[in-house]
Amino acid sequence: MSENKLPDEMILKDALACQKELTNTYNLASNETAGNNGLRSDMLHILMEEHELQSAMFNAAHKKGWYQTEQAPRQKIEQTLQQFAQAEHK
Repeated sequence: MSENKLPDEMILKDALACQKELTNTYNLASNETAGNNGLRSDMLHILMEEHELQSAMFNAAHKKGWYQTEQAPRQKIEQTLQQFAQAEHK
């Protein structure tokens, strides 16, 4: 009997992609239940839990070198900070 197993990297990346989609879905659901405070509260609680799971999966993949991120150039960071600061004062 041959075993066809997916590599751990592929499984974790797929799970992370699913978590990203779940957070998008729960965010939309939270927005759409704005008139029902009890349901909205439940949706926001679930959304927070899904974000925590997504963060844990990202950290695991990043730690193993399976999810690379690029450092933003300092100039771009400063430019973005200035834009937000200007928007606050309007």
